[in-house]
Amino acid sequence: CISSKPASALARAWLTRAAAGDRADLAAAAKAVFGRGARVAERERLALPEGWEKRTVEVESGEIALEKTAEFLAAAREGAAPWRLSEAVVESAGRPGRGTVRLVFATLAPAE
Repeated sequence: CISSKPASALARAWLTRAAAGDRADLAAAAKAVFGRGARVAERERLALPEGWEKRTVEVESGEIALEKTAEFLAAAREGAAPWRLSEAVVESAGRPGRGTVRLVFATLAPAE
């Protein structure tokens, strides 16, 4: 497909479409894998030059079987926008193989 739009406009259009559904994708994946105790919250929006922003989102599980963390990371990787895992905290629940996780993801997107 050939377009008359400049490459930066095409990239912005693609990222806008991708970012629109991606927080919802993370939330859906968290609920599907971690269950009802999952929480997804926007942590920060940082304005960048030329109409871009850095978005940071935090995902927290309730108490889970810790092996589900890898399942969630695989599901999150398949989302529309390019989220990067920037922080992970795993806490034991005092029982073998159980605990909670807090995962922080960041992405660049067109400013809203």
